[in-house]
Amino acid sequence: MRRNRLPSPVEQELARQLWRIYRHQLLLALVLLAAALVLGRFSPGWLLGAASGLGDSFLILWGIYRGMQKPPEKAALYMRRMMFTRMGWLLCLTLLALKARWQPVLVMLGFVIFNVTIVIYMAMYHIKIKK
Repeated sequence: MRRNRLPSPVEQELARQLWRIYRHQLLLALVLLAAALVLGRFSPGWLLGAASGLGDSFLILWGIYRGMQKPPEKAALYMRRMMFTRMGWLLCLTLLALKARWQPVLVMLGFVIFNVTIVIYMAMYHIKIKK
């Protein structure tokens, strides 16, 4: 049974920094969807692409947050499980796009765009934790 506890100041700071990165990802999703609407090339594939990228960004940042709360050995196992969760998320959305004929290449493109930008954001706003 896990007891309820308040997050430590270090965990609060980590959560604040990760939320900042995720807000940038949300803004990117809105820009991509608005560009698709303005260009008149909007399709459900763009929406699934944004969903795949945002979902993957969330899973990455959630894995970092949860992994930082564990000892190194357990953190590595948790991150490995999270990798399979991320692959499952992308696979489900890709299969949905294939089944509905919604341009699955846009799902993959959204996934790649969001992964590149999250790496850039993580480099720009490197996570600082003071223990």
